[in-house]
Amino acid sequence: MTRYDIIVVGAGIAGSTSAVLLGRQGFSVLLLDKALFPREKICGEGLMPAGATILQELGVLEELSRQGARPFQGIHFCLPGGNRVALNFQEVSETASGWITPRVTLDSCLARLAEKQPSVTFRQGFAVQSIQIRTQGVEVEGLCEGIRHSYTARVLVGADGIHSRFHCGFGIRRHTLSSQRFALSTQYCHFKGPPNLVEVHCRRAGEAYVAPLGDGRARITLLLFKQAGSAGHPGLADFYFEHLKLFPELVRQVKNPYPEEPIGSTSPVSLRVSRCHASRLILVGDAAGAVDPVTGQGMTIALKDAQLACRVLEHRLPAGQLSSQDLATYSTQREAYFDPSFKLARLILSIVKHPFLAHRASLALARNSAVRTKVVRMAVEMGGSARLTRKDQLHLLAGI
Repeated sequence: MTRYDIIVVGAGIAGSTSAVLLGRQGFSVLLLDKALFPREKICGEGLMPAGATILQELGVLEELSRQGARPFQGIHFCLPGGNRVALNFQEVSETASGWITPRVTLDSCLARLAEKQPSVTFRQGFAVQSIQIRTQGVEVEGLCEGIRHSYTARVLVGADGIHSRFHCGFGIRRHTLSSQRFALSTQYCHFKGPPNLVEVHCRRAGEAYVAPLGDGRARITLLLFKQAGSAGHPGLADFYFEHLKLFPELVRQVKNPYPEEPIGSTSPVSLRVSRCHASRLILVGDAAGAVDPVTGQGMTIALKDAQLACRVLEHRLPAGQLSSQDLATYSTQREAYFDPSFKLARLILSIVKHPFLAHRASLALARNSAVRTKVVRMAVEMGGSARLTRKDQLHLLAGI
């Protein structure tokens, strides 16, 4: 039975990045994923500036650029009632850029980077069947190519997504959100929108998130409330087409609004959990909680989670401080770092449902430079010093 310092379950953005960072610290890491890479995953494909900075530090941004990733300079919200709000990253930093990168490309690039680390072992096609967390360590059993394998380690990193197996035990509970949402996504080959901006078209039923891919292509992801229907609708293309028509301005930007490629769907798109740790366990990425993608922060959060987890384990693991109490610092730090993003997402969702509030918010962002700067800085830096106070939120709702 092979023993490692750390087993990472899930090789998406958060899992692979965790394996890279921990491997570079000299820890022996086993990275497991049930899929074979490259693999498809539903995603809006927009990475905010703070996430791009982490990819630059990892040394993969140039490779992603060669594979078709493209920078973008801001987000434009097309609000109910014809209101528009443009948030340009250069307002707070001349060098800030987000990146549009196909999720399949980003996942594969990070997984390959993890596999290149001398102290990281990557097992693809590994179906985890049982996980045991004991006083002296953890044990993971599963099947790979029909053969049963068993591995042990000192600590686990759970990076297995929004439906994580770690939510059903270990003292970690899922919190049901009042507004359950799902996503439908496809790619268009004839798109006439701006090539260097992400657009978010907002209506009461949901939003359309537009990520330009270059050469007239764009990924258009619909974020809808459960009341709008079901992500498992039998005629998914027809369902997508009917809801895309809720955004007439967007329909005019595509040559044929009927989907040109197969529709991908996922549900839910946001999640809160009671905590992100347990004895000998840390959760990262969507497994640790997902911000509603209306703010476009999902991939950035996954990358930052990996950084936070690595910093905690870098100090706790050598000292053998792996109890639930020892690792609680990770949940505390994560909550403090991402809480403003959760609050901003909830505020935006409340505003975009009502044309009157959308109009007031657009007025406030045009008139109040201090509030506007905070909002743009939160988008650029994420987790920095910018915070919306209760007074700032009242200014947004009142239009002052």
